[in-house]
Amino acid sequence: MPRPALSPPPFSPALLFGLALQPLPPAVLQPFFNAVLRALDRRHPELAERMRAQGEPKIAVEPTDLPFHFLLHFAAEGPSITLFRAGGRDVAADTVFRGPFAAFIELVEGDLDGDALFFSRTLGIEGDMEAALALRNAIESAEIDFLRDLTTAFGPLAGPARALAGAASGLFQRASRDLGTVQAALLAPLDRRVARQGAEIAALRAEFAKRASGRPTRPPARSEAIRPEAMGGKA
Repeated sequence: MPRPALSPPPFSPALLFGLALQPLPPAVLQPFFNAVLRALDRRHPELAERMRAQGEPKIAVEPTDLPFHFLLHFAAEGPSITLFRAGGRDVAADTVFRGPFAAFIELVEGDLDGDALFFSRTLGIEGDMEAALALRNAIESAEIDFLRDLTTAFGPLAGPARALAGAASGLFQRASRDLGTVQAALLAPLDRRVARQGAEIAALRAEFAKRASGRPTRPPARSEAIRPEAMGGKA
């Protein structure tokens, strides 16, 4: 089954960060994401409980701007996350989400509307739609805040950690806007050229249709017999 076409990933800090992470094996980053999942599960245990009611589904999250993908398994003994390299081994999953990493974060935190992301082809989804809908509803009910949820694990240092993480998030957002401006400036001449070529092609098609409309649409039903006089002979 062909995959649905998605919008290309934006020129963003996540894309540049993903290029920097390319040489690293997934095992190096696995402990970090294990800790992130444990922190989220402690803060929002109801999320995993709701997903287990769907039959312990496996959800693959495939950021288009990172060299790693994630497999979430909501098993009876507890949720788990597994990193694997993009384009590597095939991973069995009930549902697959694809799109830019920042879009996933904003979707989980409720900053973006999920329907708008899917209809605009920013995010794509394949597989078990019932599990996908259950995950979306569970996330919306959990009201996840990554900065709050992850920095709580620092105990007395949660305040300074939250401030530092907030500053880093602000820098990320500003860099995203700046890189988006650069991308738009670089693509503007190409967009204008494509628009001109599109207009020229439309004009040529209109001219071709106009000329073609003056021609007979089908040949005569029967060709006339050649008369002997026309051949210089006699009847």
